[in-house]
Amino acid sequence: MEEFHPHLTKLIDLVKLESKQQEERFSSGNSANIKQLKHEGYVLHPIKIMRKSYGYADYPELTFVVLFPSESNAFRNGASIQLFTTNEEPVKGILLYLDGSKGEIRLFSSDFPDWVEERGVGIQLTADQRTNKIMLQSLKAIQENNQLQKLFVHLHEKQDLEERKTISKKLHFRNPSLNESQQSAIQNCLTENQIQIIHGPPGTGKTTTIAEMVYQLHLEKRRVLISAPSNTAVDHLGLQLAKNKLPFLRVGNNSKVNEALFAYTIEGKMEEAKLKTTIKNLRIQSEQLRKMSHQYKRNFGKAERDQRKLLMQEVKNIRTEIKALQHAFEETQFEQNPIILGTPIGIHDCNFEQNSFDILIIDEAGQCLEPIAWTILDKAENIVLAGDPFQLPPTVISFEAEKQGLSISVLECALMNNHRTHFLDTQYRMTSLIAEYSNNYFYEGKLLSSKTQDSETNSIYFYDTAGADYAETFNQESFSILNEAELNFIPKLVENYQLDLAKTALITPYTGQLHKAKELLNGFARISTIDSFQGQEEETIIISLVRSNSEQQIGFLSDYRRMNVALTRAKKRLFILGDSATLGKDPFYGGLISFIEEKEGYHSVWELDY
Repeated sequence: MEEFHPHLTKLIDLVKLESKQQEERFSSGNSANIKQLKHEGYVLHPIKIMRKSYGYADYPELTFVVLFPSESNAFRNGASIQLFTTNEEPVKGILLYLDGSKGEIRLFSSDFPDWVEERGVGIQLTADQRTNKIMLQSLKAIQENNQLQKLFVHLHEKQDLEERKTISKKLHFRNPSLNESQQSAIQNCLTENQIQIIHGPPGTGKTTTIAEMVYQLHLEKRRVLISAPSNTAVDHLGLQLAKNKLPFLRVGNNSKVNEALFAYTIEGKMEEAKLKTTIKNLRIQSEQLRKMSHQYKRNFGKAERDQRKLLMQEVKNIRTEIKALQHAFEETQFEQNPIILGTPIGIHDCNFEQNSFDILIIDEAGQCLEPIAWTILDKAENIVLAGDPFQLPPTVISFEAEKQGLSISVLECALMNNHRTHFLDTQYRMTSLIAEYSNNYFYEGKLLSSKTQDSETNSIYFYDTAGADYAETFNQESFSILNEAELNFIPKLVENYQLDLAKTALITPYTGQLHKAKELLNGFARISTIDSFQGQEEETIIISLVRSNSEQQIGFLSDYRRMNVALTRAKKRLFILGDSATLGKDPFYGGLISFIEEKEGYHSVWELDY
């Protein structure tokens, strides 16, 4: 087939490379390989099973704790995993959530493996080949579809500002507190420009803006498709829509959906339908058969094993029947609900036809790989990409694929090609002093701070550990970097500034530091990794940067977008704990330390240590 577009060919090749390297990186092997995977942050081992249950569509689900701290930033909600132990066939599944050392997984099997509660059980990330396959199919479909080809060219061509449509009419806003930039973004995005962008820096009310836009679209009786790259981001938007009493259907993985959104899921809507009783009876029947099968353990004879196999086949048949009933119900719900909400893969699985919707909104588009976006970009006539390219990027496993551009998000792609952008210019979260360094470094000083945020004068502090022997350590057992001395200093910080722990969060880039902090400290509103804290805020934030070494190695702190997330979580006071001797030669951190020194917020830990 003749090549349609060189960039499309490149994307296809990069997805293939990512898929191949995922397989190589996550391949099972001997214990030495497991140790290496644990060191790289792709294995949680050993774990202890705390609870077993049967969840959505009767899949087995496990609640667990990780017995030793491990680097786990790659374990994001919805990640493909497998449960494994020595000399047994692993069982594939999905990570429902992981918060510190506690988490939950769903297994793609009819029952729990017999060895699930034995010693030495672990969880390993696996290549998400289903998602990779869907991405490849979606990219290849562009080569055969003229309408998709036009959209692809449009996304990747530099845009002429003069050709854009202007605002067609004034709106009556439901939310009276919207500022001028938010109102302008909504008004413009309701016009039929094929691709538009809402650039929302931290604290600028991006979710509030999207919710108002959806309300206005609903008034105009337009069908709206809303997506985000993670279930967490999807649910965050869903809660805002529910608060505004908008009718919508939350599709995809709903087993860990926020309780307030359960009524908006397929399963939640079944609660009010006659179908609920039928499915409940089928599940009771399935459970009875499953209990009968437990009489036949694997060490019994052939006849017992055959009987167990027959019983489990019947369980599988019942589950198939449940899925068929659910599918028919889903089709009805798709037609009846004017607003559909889900992750790209969750929406793709609904099999909506091309241009089924008037508008597609992708939130957190700065974390959405372009190939993932192409799984749903053809579902609507107009597209709005919302997010911030200066916060956490998409996750790519292959270093080579990342280097060649696979990690460039669909939002960055649209911004680079000058698609119509609406900048939300006022932040309401932080004091202007806390916002200032990020504003100047990332947003060209264009970000305003609301007047109510200027009451605090001294609101940003750097406590320097240089020369105080606060060296980082590497835990050979958990393969994680930590700095216990920094954690031991934090209570002194809390006491000196009389911090209210119930309104204080401690965040850190390293999972090893997270686990040690949870072991040594208590009473905080939240102790979290920076990655897990994106989209959240707290009155006071303490950042433990961990890195302190003579080689001036700063690891993935060199991704300044991660630090931008950290710097913009605090509302009133921000404390940064780090080693200027390790960090200071880096231009970003050197500039940050100098900035805080100019604002009279620089201190040495010696001041409180002695």
